Amino acid sequence: MITDLNMPKMNGIEAAQTLLKINPSIPIILTTGYAGDVIEGKARQVGIDHIVMKPYGPHQIGRAIRRILSEFN
Repeated sequence: MITDLNMPKMNGIEAAQTLLKINPSIPIILTTGYAGDVIEGKARQVGIDHIVMKPYGPHQIGRAIRRILSEFN
């Protein structure tokens, strides 16, 4: 799953927590424009696999997807 930190009604970390309760093995990429150890620490604690900082292009998101796919092969 690719999600953003800021979304209406539920942020990306909350969405990840909800999804991981249903399927703990699903890989998750969080995108955000907010840098900070607090966000990164919380994301890692929840089980988010990768964080991609905004602004990003196709190469950055592609690298994160390739890393996740290689970890699950």
